[in-house]
Amino acid sequence: MSSCLIAFVLLAAPLAAQGTAHYIMTEDGMRLAADVHLPRDLETGVQVPALLELTRYWRSSERPSDGVANPGLRAVERRFLEEGYALVKVDVRGTGASFGTRDAEYGPRDVRDVIAWVARQDWSDGNVGAYGTSYTGTTAELLTATGHPALKAVIPGWSDFDVYESPARPYGLFCAGMIEEWGRMVAAMDRCDASVMGSNVRRVDGDDDGALREAAVAEHAGNLDVGPSVRAAVFRDSPVGGGPPGRSYAKDDAAPLEPGVETEVRIALWPTSVQLAAGHRLRLAIAGADGGTFARVPAEGTPVLEIHHRRGAASFLELPVVRER
Repeated sequence: MSSCLIAFVLLAAPLAAQGTAHYIMTEDGMRLAADVHLPRDLETGVQVPALLELTRYWRSSERPSDGVANPGLRAVERRFLEEGYALVKVDVRGTGASFGTRDAEYGPRDVRDVIAWVARQDWSDGNVGAYGTSYTGTTAELLTATGHPALKAVIPGWSDFDVYESPARPYGLFCAGMIEEWGRMVAAMDRCDASVMGSNVRRVDGDDDGALREAAVAEHAGNLDVGPSVRAAVFRDSPVGGGPPGRSYAKDDAAPLEPGVETEVRIALWPTSVQLAAGHRLRLAIAGADGGTFARVPAEGTPVLEIHHRRGAASFLELPVVRER
């Protein structure tokens, strides 16, 4: 009996790895939390290739009662370590113990900075790969668009290649059961709610009092509310969050239009239940701001908006046509 118990413990225990937790500084000064796991008994001066996972599901966790970290390495990740690869698991911007906010679930920011950081570590031989399934499969696949010379291969076990059809609107219908529940879950993770998750996101090394983690989590309060935002994005080209294409509501994207320069602006109209008969006329009013929601632009004076109607720059109002049956 005792020999069976010992055998079980040896099989179930994670392989020893030198796991450390750091902040990676991005080009714009954002701090991203990352766990680094090196192969067991890696000798000083020996360099190895690295495999990267970018997640919004916490790179690792810790017990709320005593702060003991749980690296949460899966069987495939332990196998990677056995085969001589380093592992780098990163909380993407606006999640886990990383700083920042999220105005979309996927984006190009930070990833080149993370690859570059991994490639220049003393233990790295400069070759970086990525892996994952579902969310992390998508982030792995999207890394290929960076063109970074250190990135050699990715392993997307499964990815959201088309986020409109999967998972947002399979067969054209809003997948409320999945999207809204997923939105509630990631919101609980983003606010590090131990009452929901049963654990806390792991702090980086040196953050003994949790002050850095607390500051990072505070910034997550500005994250996208997934459920309502995806529900409002009815069409394939609808921007998640409500802004027109190329113009999100994120503060970082705010920029004034250049006076005298023609700019195409697409303004989404909320659905209504008004039915217009043939011959009816519409009055279309265009303002420089959403009254009561955004500051007036310009703040003073009389704004002048020039609407073009000529060939090649024809403004139009697109409405659905309901045909009689």
